[in-house]
Amino acid sequence: MKYAVYFAMISGLTLLLSGTIINVDAIGTPTDITLSVSSSRIQLNDTVVFSGSLVNSNTGDGIWGKPVTIYREGPIIPIAIASLTTGLDGKFDTEWIATLDKNEDTKITIFVQFDGDDVSLPSRTGKKTITIELIPLELVITTDMDKNRYQLGDKALFSVAFSDGTVNFVDPDFIRVTYDGKFVEAKNVDVGRYTFETPYLVKFAQHQFGVFAEKWGFSSTQKSITITTFGVENYEPIKVTASKQGDDIKIRVKNNELSPDNIHTFKGTLRGGEPIVGAGENWQFSVDPTTNSFTFKTLEGNLSPGESVVFNVKTTGPIYENSWTSSMKLIWKGFDLYGNEHSTIGDVTGSGATVVKSIRGVSTIPSSIYTQVVKTGVEVDKSSYTVGETVSIRGGIPKVVEGVPVVIQVFNPRNVLYSIDQVIPVADGSYSSIANIGGKLGITGTYTVKAIYSGQSAETTFELR
Repeated sequence: MKYAVYFAMISGLTLLLSGTIINVDAIGTPTDITLSVSSSRIQLNDTVVFSGSLVNSNTGDGIWGKPVTIYREGPIIPIAIASLTTGLDGKFDTEWIATLDKNEDTKITIFVQFDGDDVSLPSRTGKKTITIELIPLELVITTDMDKNRYQLGDKALFSVAFSDGTVNFVDPDFIRVTYDGKFVEAKNVDVGRYTFETPYLVKFAQHQFGVFAEKWGFSSTQKSITITTFGVENYEPIKVTASKQGDDIKIRVKNNELSPDNIHTFKGTLRGGEPIVGAGENWQFSVDPTTNSFTFKTLEGNLSPGESVVFNVKTTGPIYENSWTSSMKLIWKGFDLYGNEHSTIGDVTGSGATVVKSIRGVSTIPSSIYTQVVKTGVEVDKSSYTVGETVSIRGGIPKVVEGVPVVIQVFNPRNVLYSIDQVIPVADGSYSSIANIGGKLGITGTYTVKAIYSGQSAETTFELR
């Protein structure tokens, strides 16, 4: 739209237009200036052509050799983005590459101004609006042969591809990948393409694979896919054999080659004896005399799938004093880094005819009690926070399993996992943690805090302003 400004001669007068001062002291020819934009809807790094002409308002003839400036409206005053000189016919044109100050759809306002000189009076165009739109970041997740059902003992291969919606693959600036709620690392195999192979699938279960990604100039994206495992029977992750050698009970533990997890903590409970001393290379031993239980917690590394470890435990009581009998029992559990339990299934055998039986699926915490307590077992110190403020998280569990951490997850308003922490509860079952919300994922809205302990969970929420 054209907009001509005509000035009369007024001594010492200045005109303020949108924060830009135009000097109109000069006596001269009135002018008219126009502006055209090649496109009003563009994307980051697109090229826009600005063109126009400066003419004599009375005759319509082009005025050559005059400086004109293209401005972009700023938060306080206009910002010059190009300075040009008109040609012989009074015309001008230039190219501008679209940029963004924030990674969001942005509208900018453009106008062109001639400041005038001793011969010609100043003029300015009306305003034109250009919208810089984010490019949709296309995300595709597939499995090998597009399967969604796998047999026990299989591995699943997920393939991830990012594109700009055409034939061009693009790498995101930030990518977060999860498998069954845990952060995992995907392998970058080519531009915009990633793969992730699961551990062996060893349980009847559904497994969820999810991806969240961001890239400057693109809208953020997230997607998940679920697969199901089926078969004849579950593979059991832990195999245990035990025998009495002198004053010791020798316990050999092997993590199954098909196990999906590394084991970080073992907990054993003796029926018919009291543990007093234990040893295992790079494993810390502790005893809970109230339950006749003992714990081995890794000091360095972990027990990976296919690996074995030997523990020696000295005891008092019938196991120490007499030969073992079929009534004596050893309850044995392993826990991964997130506190998920892997119980021994089948017999744990001792020397000769001695048998120490395991108890299948024994839980150290009754589920009904746990659900009742954990339902209110996590809370934050305030209902709302500002960006950068520290969120204090606290809660309690009904019964402590030594060495098993409480996993605390914080999800942002888009249900994207923002942070994760692990804390060991104190003896009375209480625990605490903190979170600081900020950065690209620290958007305003309602956040969810989830506390997970031994397979059970509790939730609470807070607002970020």
